[in-house]
Amino acid sequence: MADEKKFNGFTVSELESRVKKYGLEICMCVTFILSAIFTLAWGGSMLLWSILLCMILAVIGAIFPKPVKRAFHSTLEFIYKERVTSIAAAVISILASIFLPVIIFALVGLIAGKSIALHASACCSTSSEK
Repeated sequence: MADEKKFNGFTVSELESRVKKYGLEICMCVTFILSAIFTLAWGGSMLLWSILLCMILAVIGAIFPKPVKRAFHSTLEFIYKERVTSIAAAVISILASIFLPVIIFALVGLIAGKSIALHASACCSTSSEK
């Protein structure tokens, strides 16, 4: 009877393995949620600057997609080379999302602009060959 009990949720070892596997995604989700909450909490000017910098850096990312891609690639390569560096980067990003959420929105805009430009160029180059 005791063997047939079903547990709802995860065991500690399952939770640890999922956090190790999806650590980057969890950190990014927490950072984005905290940025949104604290942007609204800090008030109107913070919200205005967040949107404005997100749009400006999205345009910059769309104009210069390859240098932005190289910069982010080398930065992420450096951060995730060692576990201590990745933990420090996660703590810094969470603190930045609380005290300076404008920076998080600016980086999201830069990455979005880069991604749109790279995907659009890949889409256009493959559709013209067909």
